[in-house]
Amino acid sequence: MKRKNASYRGVKVVFSTEIQQPHSLKMTDGTRFKKSFYGTVSYMPALFGLLGAAEVLRFLGKKKS
Repeated sequence: MKRKNASYRGVKVVFSTEIQQPHSLKMTDGTRFKKSFYGTVSYMPALFGLLGAAEVLRFLGKKKS
């Protein structure tokens, strides 16, 4: 991982570099220390989970070779 503010070096992650559209930001009343949130498409969390699992399998496959 080569990010400036990374806490852990060498940890593989799945992330999106897509910039959020300003009109998609939803503001809340600030309860529970949450002032805003972004919605997501219902299949997106599952897709990121599958991408993470695929990366683990690739890593394990290379390790045995």
